[in-house]
Amino acid sequence: MTGYIKWLELVAALAALVNWKKIKTNKLAKNLAILILTITLLEFLGYATKFYQRYNIVFYNFVVEPLVFALYAYAFGSSYLSAKFKKFAGRGFVILMLIYFSTFSTIDYTKYLNIIGYDIGALFVACLSVLAISEVIDNADTIDFFKQPLIYLLLAIIFYYLTTIPHFTVAYYFYINKIKNDSTVILSAVNTALNYLLYLFYVIYFITWDRKKQQY
Repeated sequence: MTGYIKWLELVAALAALVNWKKIKTNKLAKNLAILILTITLLEFLGYATKFYQRYNIVFYNFVVEPLVFALYAYAFGSSYLSAKFKKFAGRGFVILMLIYFSTFSTIDYTKYLNIIGYDIGALFVACLSVLAISEVIDNADTIDFFKQPLIYLLLAIIFYYLTTIPHFTVAYYFYINKIKNDSTVILSAVNTALNYLLYLFYVIYFITWDRKKQQY
C-alpha cells in the first residue's frame, strides 16, 4: 500500500496547480503548495533511484529529508505572525541540520536511513504545526474554527510525523538486529493510514482554499 502514496501526492500537487491563482495570494498556502510539488518530484526521482538501492538511500539521506524539513521550516516560519515563532522556525532548523548531519558519523549512510536525524526533524515539523494552530486559534474570532481545512491539515501533519518516530525507530532497531516482530506491522499500518490521510487533507486544503474565508 505504501507504494501507492506517490500517486496521492501527485493528486495533491495537481490540486495545488489547479487552484494556484488563488493559492499564490496567501503566503502559507503558496509555500505549502511549493512543498507538495517538491515532495512529489522527489518521490518520483526517488522511485527512479530505487533500482540502485545504495543511491536511493543516499538520495533520501542527503537530499529528500533535509529539503523537506527546510521547506516546512520556511513555509511556517515565513507565515507566522509572531516574531518568536519565526525565530523558533529559523534557529530550530539550523540546530536540526547541525544534529542531522552530525549523526551520519554513527551510521553507514549508504545502507541505512538517518533515523536519529529524521526523528528529531519529525518532532520539529510537529512543533511548527502546533505553533501554527495556536496562531489560527488566536486569530479565529471572526471565522468558524472547525470549518477551516487548514486546521485538519495541520492536525494530520502532527499525527503523521509523530507516529513516524516510533514506527521508524522500532523498525530500524529490529532491522539492524535481525529481529522479527509483528509490532512493526501494526505501526506500519497506522503510519501508512495517516500518510494517506495527510495527503488527502492536502488535496482538500488546496481545492477548497478561498481567500475570502481564510484569515491566516
